[in-house]
Amino acid sequence: DQIHRLLRGMVEKKGSSLIMITHSLGVVRELVDRIYVMYAGDIVETAETKRFFAKPFHPYSVGLMKCIPKLSGGGISTGIYGYVPDYVNPPQGCRFFSRCPNSLAICENKKPPMHEIEEGHH
Repeated sequence: DQIHRLLRGMVEKKGSSLIMITHSLGVVRELVDRIYVMYAGDIVETAETKRFFAKPFHPYSVGLMKCIPKLSGGGISTGIYGYVPDYVNPPQGCRFFSRCPNSLAICENKKPPMHEIEEGHH
């Protein structure tokens, strides 16, 4: 927590940017203004942090949110099922294809383009 405050203070004081690569969504929520979600090296979603946490769109982002443990006891966190792609020889199409609950046959060979869902949310 102290390190987070220090990083945030440095960014605000110097008017600079912070690039953070992490699986800790709690840290991301506290430190960054904009989030880029990557899966197997591809950016799959980007949005202002508040907007992202209010309404994640990409199936991988939704899966990440479901992995966050529930402290209120209101549910069980789940994993993201399926096979992780080969990072050295990634698939030609969508890298999330084998794990995606919304996948279509075309996704196996063609990567879907990112499109704007709401202003600033791709």
